[in-house]
Amino acid sequence: MKKKYITAIIGFGKLGILYTCLSNIHKSTNLKYIVEPNFILRIFLKKRLKNVNNLKDIKDLKNKALDLVFVTTPNFTHFEISKFLIKNTDANLFIEKPLAISLNEIKKLNELSKFKKKKIQVGYMLRYCKTYILTKDIIDKKKFGKVVKFSCSMFSSQVFAETNNWRFRKERAGGGVLITQNSHLIDLIQWFFGLPKNIYANTRKIFSKNVEDEVSANFEYENFSGTLETSWSKKGYRNLTTNIEIFFENGSIKVNEDQLEIKPNFNEESNNQINKVSTFSPNFFDLAGDYYSAQFSNFIDLENKDNKINNIDDSLKIHHIIESIYASSEKKKKIEIDENFS
Repeated sequence: MKKKYITAIIGFGKLGILYTCLSNIHKSTNLKYIVEPNFILRIFLKKRLKNVNNLKDIKDLKNKALDLVFVTTPNFTHFEISKFLIKNTDANLFIEKPLAISLNEIKKLNELSKFKKKKIQVGYMLRYCKTYILTKDIIDKKKFGKVVKFSCSMFSSQVFAETNNWRFRKERAGGGVLITQNSHLIDLIQWFFGLPKNIYANTRKIFSKNVEDEVSANFEYENFSGTLETSWSKKGYRNLTTNIEIFFENGSIKVNEDQLEIKPNFNEESNNQINKVSTFSPNFFDLAGDYYSAQFSNFIDLENKDNKINNIDDSLKIHHIIESIYASSEKKKKIEIDENFS
């Protein structure tokens, strides 16, 4: 019988609830601990999850027999929590994005995790969307030739007034719309195209005092370029909306989480549309989108030594791009990307 991995969840917010559900359902996980400092939530958990140990502090996990830990706490806590877990448990870690709030912190976690031989995966779940997986295949196999240019956007209607919780304090969140919702799009860009050579960017505060509400950026590669726009203060977007358009030598594609539209140059009237219904394949459970389940399954596949998707090396690249965008906006100049930054 295949081993059931002893699992812990740290933080019982929205994503903590999600990973608690998935851990309870998956046949390979045994959810044994939930760490939650809120007393009321621990009372709730005690009544609802009778076979789970409810702990107040991560220090209570020290030297516990653990295989997997999911960290779903606020951004500013990720570094210290991850450092503690790497040093004091044998568990592999899944950490919700961003891995930390600075590139320097991620570098330290990278060194520590390699020394301890720990697997760390970060919650960039859009890579598990079928439409984006197909897009990656088109790019890598050059099905329409080389990339010529791309444009992408990510918009939501979330912020239309000043607020003071931790998400809008730079020292706690690491930044605003760029490091929070738009880091998913940065992940897709670097997954599709790699690190750019140069970045020129502008950030804008509209309602927030300490973090950016909008970002625009230009990415320059060796033989092509691309643009990015993002805002969490855009009217008319009930849900977070992503759009990516890529132009190749012999065609173009438009893609988001729901649909991939392919237009070959050799037949302008040809329009091949692939949607998430036509690409559906069963997963162990569909909760909040099948890409969360796919990501979960990928993480717990501990016996796959080649399993490197969404790892700490990717987070280093993502945060290098993010910090370069902030630097470009602050200095009002083009920033050259150092490929040997890590």
